[in-house]
Amino acid sequence: MNNSGIKINPELVRQLAEIFVRYFAIFFIILFILVSLGQYKNQGRLDLYFSLPFALSIAALGAVLAAVFIGVFRRLDAAPPWVEPSEYLKVDNFVLNRRLSRIKNTRILLFTTYLMWLPLGAFIMAINLPIWLVAYMVALVIISGVYNFSRCPRCNHYFFYRAKPGSIGDLGNEKLSLLFGMGYFNSFSSKCLNCGLKLKNESSI
Repeated sequence: MNNSGIKINPELVRQLAEIFVRYFAIFFIILFILVSLGQYKNQGRLDLYFSLPFALSIAALGAVLAAVFIGVFRRLDAAPPWVEPSEYLKVDNFVLNRRLSRIKNTRILLFTTYLMWLPLGAFIMAINLPIWLVAYMVALVIISGVYNFSRCPRCNHYFFYRAKPGSIGDLGNEKLSLLFGMGYFNSFSSKCLNCGLKLKNESSI
């Protein structure tokens, strides 16, 4: 504990530092390569007095944001569940596994759709068919909505969302609470944020 009385979690600090270093290195390498290629294309030479400070500053900013957001997600994932076992739905393991598989398949479909944006967007613009771009965006919104509003098969709360204590969602209207951001949301969570049901390790049910 420091002089101000604020508790500092050494493990959380270590995790944030690891995330920062990892993402700083990735962002710096990518930015430096892109800036260098741009300089060679436009000027035929590499200006380190510009490219190095630029790449370092943007990489540092990106790494800080990544550390903060990912650190918050990890801390939330580590939070103890608030839904008691007595509140679990009476569903057998077969149904639980089937619904968990549905959530995982939707996650794969959503992330695949996101990754298709660059090649598919370039192809659509090349053939000059903007209607397909609109169709792609609509499909992305629908898949994202289905995924983000997935409910846990064990506690029936939203899998990737946890309402703040005393908020609208905590009083029963979780959908309204989620729409207005009155809670914690993590699309990358490996477990239900409310009861702790694991998404990847189905045998742990």
